[in-house]
Formats: sequence, C-alpha cells, structure tokens
Amino acid sequence: MSKKTTKADEAETEAQVTEAAAAEESTEGLVKMHKNGEHLHVHPTTVEAHKAAGWQHA
Repeated sequence: MSKKTTKADEAETEAQVTEAAAAEESTEGLVKMHKNGEHLHVHPTTVEAHKAAGWQHA
C-alpha cells in the first residue's frame, strides 16, 4: 500500500525544489572563496576586499 500524498507533502517538496534551484542560481557569476575551512561565493567586485580580509580563491 502506498502512502497518500497530502497537500502539505506536495508544498514541502515544492519548497525544497525551489530552495535547491535558488541555491544553484545564487552562485551564478559569483567567485568562490575560502578561509579557515569556510567557503562563500562573492560578487566579482568584492574579491579584492575579501582578499584583504584574508579570503583566497577556492
């Protein structure tokens, strides 16, 4: 027997898919940098400022 999908289940799944897509899109055109084991994506115009703060290209 299969579990019946509820509207709440569907909404949760849609929210997860939307969040994953937004995460992928949010890094487009950004530069990945790292420092002390942390990673982040920054706008290209802020790379030099991040380098001055100790961040490096990943």
